Amino acid sequence: MFHSVQSDESRHISNGYATLLMALADEGNHQLLERDLRYAWWNNHRGSSAVAFRSSCAAPSP
Repeated sequence: MFHSVQSDESRHISNGYATLLMALADEGNHQLLERDLRYAWWNNHRGSSAVAFRSSCAAPSP
């Protein structure tokens, strides 16, 4: 059976959005979600910065 990537992405986005709305409905979850978003941002920033630094060091200078 053929499944397109686009339909899978749409389904994942829909599931994630519904889950986020449900979590945001409870005031007690706000601090937890904020903490998780901050943690995820720093993890992504740290990883992408390391890749960018390594690629800039490996590039030959003109």
